[in-house]
Amino acid sequence: MSQAAVARPEVKARLSFYAVMSLLCLGVAVVGFMPTFFLPLAQGAFQRAPVFYIHGLLFFGWTAFFCAQALWAAAGKTLAHREWGVLGAAFAAAMAFSVMSVVVARLNQNPPIPAGPGSASFAWVDVSQVVYFEICVGLALMNTRRLEVHKRLMLLATLSLLNAPIARWAEVIFGSHDGPPRSFMEANWFNMAAIALMLIPIIHDQRTQGRVSRVYLVGAPIYAVMLLTWPLVWNSPAWLATANAIKHLGG
Repeated sequence: MSQAAVARPEVKARLSFYAVMSLLCLGVAVVGFMPTFFLPLAQGAFQRAPVFYIHGLLFFGWTAFFCAQALWAAAGKTLAHREWGVLGAAFAAAMAFSVMSVVVARLNQNPPIPAGPGSASFAWVDVSQVVYFEICVGLALMNTRRLEVHKRLMLLATLSLLNAPIARWAEVIFGSHDGPPRSFMEANWFNMAAIALMLIPIIHDQRTQGRVSRVYLVGAPIYAVMLLTWPLVWNSPAWLATANAIKHLGG
């Protein structure tokens, strides 16, 4: 038996891991947005400007798209994966535009939102996350011929979006209340959960290859630092001035 024939099961096993991870990402997105988007939408209780519908559908659509791409790759349907992969660039561009549209819409609400989602401070969360996501997707599209790099970057990009759906369960877990978070766990549990999800492919790399890809060694720490430094940036004069400039993009 040739070395190529021996290697095929190992490659297939690695691809099936990424297919499982894509299903996990899709599951987190569905369950996460259930209490604040899908159920209110089904009940006719989600009343927002059209840009919020488009934003939500685009971001959920990305997880479904990523899942389909991973399953096609795992099934050996390389042609379908490549042909539909062109849609990834358009998806990513539309997602960036939708984030900025939502940020501008929120910043121009009257009266202004003083804290939390929709505030000038929180806009840093939206902007920094979409920048991280776009960089990962851009690098992945530049490395389509390097499968091991490409699929890791795409997974990293998708995992970076999951703290948003996870955070939607804060009210269910901690109860509804006004004011700031009452504990460190309440303020950071969804970010800790997102970082924990990124540990799964890192552990998988170590167990199956005896080393961790540089994609994760560089990308995961950058993501963790970004999350942990949000409070240091979002109230800084530099960011608040930037948010004010973004606000005026709406006219």
